Amino acid sequence: VYFLLYKRKVKIINKGQLVDKIAEGVDITKAIAGRALDSLIAEITSELAGNNDVTLIGFVTFKVLARAARKGRNP
Repeated sequence: VYFLLYKRKVKIINKGQLVDKIAEGVDITKAIAGRALDSLIAEITSELAGNNDVTLIGFVTFKVLARAARKGRNP
C-alpha cells in the first residue's frame, strides 16, 4: 500500500513486515527481532506518556501535542 506524504510516495508496512525486514537485515530470528521492536515501541511509549519528546537522530522525532477539543458528529 502506498500513499503520498508531502508529495512523496511512501510505502506502508505492518509490524509483522517490519519484523521480517529487521530479522533479514541483521540475520537474526524473527522472534528476537520482534522482541527488539516491542522493546523500542514500549520505551518510546513510556517516554511520551511522561510528556517527553523522543528523537532518533537522523530518523524521526516523536512529540506529544495538545489539541483543542472538537465537537464530534453522530452520523
